[in-house]
Amino acid sequence: MWDVPEGPEAAPLTAFYQKLSLSLVEALSGLSGEGRMYRVDLRLRPYGKSGPIGSSLAQFLGYYDTWSESWERQALIKARTIAGAPRLRERLDRFLSEFAFARPLDAVSVQEILAVKQRSEEHRAREGAMDRQVKHGWGGIRDVEFTVQLLQLMAGADHPEVRTRATLDTLGALVSIGVLSAREEAFLESAYLFLRQVEHRLQLVDELPMQHLPDDPVRLRRVAFTMGYRDEDGASATEGFLADYDATTRTVRQIHERLFRALAGGGAREQGDVSSQLARIIQHDDEDAGLLESFGFRFPADAAARLRQIARGSDASAISSERQRRFLQMLPDLLAALAKSPDPDAGLLNLQRIAEATGSPLQFFRSIGSGSEPLGVFAMLAASASRIRLPVTSQ
Repeated sequence: MWDVPEGPEAAPLTAFYQKLSLSLVEALSGLSGEGRMYRVDLRLRPYGKSGPIGSSLAQFLGYYDTWSESWERQALIKARTIAGAPRLRERLDRFLSEFAFARPLDAVSVQEILAVKQRSEEHRAREGAMDRQVKHGWGGIRDVEFTVQLLQLMAGADHPEVRTRATLDTLGALVSIGVLSAREEAFLESAYLFLRQVEHRLQLVDELPMQHLPDDPVRLRRVAFTMGYRDEDGASATEGFLADYDATTRTVRQIHERLFRALAGGGAREQGDVSSQLARIIQHDDEDAGLLESFGFRFPADAAARLRQIARGSDASAISSERQRRFLQMLPDLLAALAKSPDPDAGLLNLQRIAEATGSPLQFFRSIGSGSEPLGVFAMLAASASRIRLPVTSQ
């Protein structure tokens, strides 16, 4: 990442830094006679595979403010700068912390992150049995980390003490604020250490980045011995190791699924159920819009169509960008403000017209949704515009 001034020098400087970034990645991940230093995964960069290998600070901030996905907040929890100009590093580190923990996850964002994880598990299942994948399998390392990180995102906005990168440190912080029980923390810590040790032993045995328990009985026995298991009366070293491994991963998965069911159901937020229903109305054209009647809309189907048009803009696909998700998050407050107005149907119509006239509808709603007072004023004016003859789209 770099910070270059605007002007004629920006283009050649950007080209230079792009080339420098590529050289750095090749130096870190390229094979030599002594192997490679690191495996560099560039898929998490802004815009993924289609994005540039590096970006300016302005491009980076603009991407996360406008286009980023919910799971990218989760990915930034462990992100940190390691070298570079002190002032640039300070600005970036501050942004990483503020963006990741800017607000608690709502039920919609939790469901999006769970969908990403489910797709990942389906992909990983093609590589082998999920109950034998130490890192990405059921109850594996990622289940522990995923559980901890989602709880961080839920609590981090109000509790800075949980904004830590190390999984074990975070477990203790989550107990201190009452999000995890001491018993859950103790088990997850023990499980995480056990699974990490298994992963390391696999890699030492094969001298490769292995993450699956081997099918070959001889190799599996070797792993069991490196973990400290020995043949005893009635059970071999392999049987003892597998019994502990299965019990550990099964319990990790149970904790993971129980917590995520609660979060995805909106139990962590007062508006979780309403947010989830509104998200379904906007994301699915055939979803029953009857909920909107409770906000005073006489024509709920028309109101739902307007909300979809605002949220999706010219893109008819599902909600994906950061601005779209922010619109979903403010939607309960917007509808509550319209419900207090003389005519919610007219209010929504006029707000849509005003937003579209600005050229950036989602940015407009973000600006008026920064507090309940401006939102209420705009809702009241928009609902009364036809009665008091306000020009709703000019200026």
